[in-house]
Amino acid sequence: MAELKNVGAKSAAWMIEIGADTPERLAELGAVETYRRMKAAHPREVSLCAVWALQGAIDGIASHHLHPDIKQALKDAVKERA
Repeated sequence: MAELKNVGAKSAAWMIEIGADTPERLAELGAVETYRRMKAAHPREVSLCAVWALQGAIDGIASHHLHPDIKQALKDAVKERA
């Protein structure tokens, strides 16, 4: 998992812990659900930036290259599922 863009060792371990243990499983769950699960498991450590990093990992791009509209849509989706 750490070979994905935007995913370091700590995030990779958390992803495996919550069931997003392959790139395919991450894509299946989606950035918002993966973020939601990671945040539930590690509320103090996981920030909103993680949802953007996860979407970038799914798309194969650095999170800072995500369009602002996509970032906003992800932020809105996180709020809706809170």
